Amino acid sequence: KEILSNFSLTIPEKQILAIVGPSGGGKTTLLRMLAGLETIDSGEIFYNGVSLPLDEREKRHLLGFVFQ
Repeated sequence: KEILSNFSLTIPEKQILAIVGPSGGGKTTLLRMLAGLETIDSGEIFYNGVSLPLDEREKRHLLGFVFQ
């Protein structure tokens, strides 16, 4: 099942971001993908303007979150 398609997000430095939406909208899946807990089939992640290899997301500990 395709959850996110053609997704792009830029967060300016020193900004706070809230992700809101209906149940099943992909919010938790997005966070799990960024944290390295879910597989990303295609695309790129840039951190501070530098491409971050998908296999390094979990190793670099760039994102942490607490489940409800």
